[in-house]
Amino acid sequence: MKKTKQKLMIVVIFLVAFIFIGFYSFNNKDPYKKYNHIQVSEVLKEDQQEYWVYFYSVDNKESIDSNNGISSLNKAANNVYFVEMKDKKIKIKKQSIQPTTLLYIKNHKIVKTYHGLKQLKEQHEEILEMSW
Repeated sequence: MKKTKQKLMIVVIFLVAFIFIGFYSFNNKDPYKKYNHIQVSEVLKEDQQEYWVYFYSVDNKESIDSNNGISSLNKAANNVYFVEMKDKKIKIKKQSIQPTTLLYIKNHKIVKTYHGLKQLKEQHEEILEMSW
């Protein structure tokens, strides 16, 4: 009887641990994992004349929100790069960059910057038009 309770307790502990790990993994999923990624140091060094760079963090729910328009931009243009941020803020050419920032880069210079989910949604049409 005692061994049966021990086995049952071990099974319950494994189940709880498995559920916890599965839930944690599901919540911290990177929706942009399969797309083109670059490092912060490479942002202004791409070979293309014009391209987009989107900064996100898996810890920032707004930056990985499926309604932010980045997925449709990635479908419309083949020159979108993603930077997963580990820090809260970084600086590029004296600009403060945080998750949910989208840069339009032309000739290795930042031409346009979109900050935050609200601006991404409001400027969605303009962003898509610039991608052609």
